[in-house]
Amino acid sequence: MNFLELSSAIPDKTAAFQFFQQHGIVHNPRNCVLGHHMKLYFGAQDRWRCNCRECRIDIPARKNTWLEGSHMSYRDILLLVIGTKFSEFL
Repeated sequence: MNFLELSSAIPDKTAAFQFFQQHGIVHNPRNCVLGHHMKLYFGAQDRWRCNCRECRIDIPARKNTWLEGSHMSYRDILLLVIGTKFSEFL
């Protein structure tokens, strides 16, 4: 697999985020402070959300990861970091 094939294999934000989850770079899964399972929502601002009535907590998807503070897309970060060394991660 070359760089162009990797680029087409990771076509969007969801695929890039799943790659990060599979490799332990971002949370998978995530629990709220009360221990409830949180659900990931993609949108203008990607967020983990606890849907339990007791808390309804929202946490940015990048919070407490090395992606925090970055404004690049997940896909761009992935392609930048992996670059020509992508075969080591697959």
